[in-house]
Amino acid sequence: MTRHSKPLKRISIFTGLATLAPIVSGCAGAVGPDGQPRTALERSVGTCIVSVGAGVLVDMLTNKKRLGAGTAVGAGLCAVVLAMNNEEDKSRVHAAQLAALNAGTDRTDTYVGKDGNERTIKTSIQSADTPANLKTQVASDGAKFVGPCRRTQTEISVQGKGNASLDPEVVCRTAQGDWLPWSGTASA
Repeated sequence: MTRHSKPLKRISIFTGLATLAPIVSGCAGAVGPDGQPRTALERSVGTCIVSVGAGVLVDMLTNKKRLGAGTAVGAGLCAVVLAMNNEEDKSRVHAAQLAALNAGTDRTDTYVGKDGNERTIKTSIQSADTPANLKTQVASDGAKFVGPCRRTQTEISVQGKGNASLDPEVVCRTAQGDWLPWSGTASA
């Protein structure tokens, strides 16, 4: 290694991390480019993209520009979420979550996706305290929140891919009867 190799490697690492920062905030952020809140599945897809990108970056910086373990780990963790990244599956996840929220109880739905693999969506529901200021807040679509609020946790499994847990969310009912993410804090 020459005496200039270490400073160049530090610059490469710094450049890679600086490049990754806006990607992390853009892909895995809670709000999409349209200003609307992202669902837990959409945030998970963004996190997976970042994980794979970080794995590639680590491999490039540590393995002399060969893809290897970092990329494999990033991709492996995301196989289920990326398998669900299509309109049919997103719609099924959303419908399963709404059914569980409306029933106020846990729900498990199983179906076969277009790829022929069985999928299971398990949504767990817990009550969440309704924030004191809830009725003064307006949802992203302009609707007024009226409550109640519930905490959801969705787990997805795809045959041959594995299992994934989406981030927990607190959602509250609007005057129109919809369940939308609560941007404030509500404790269980």
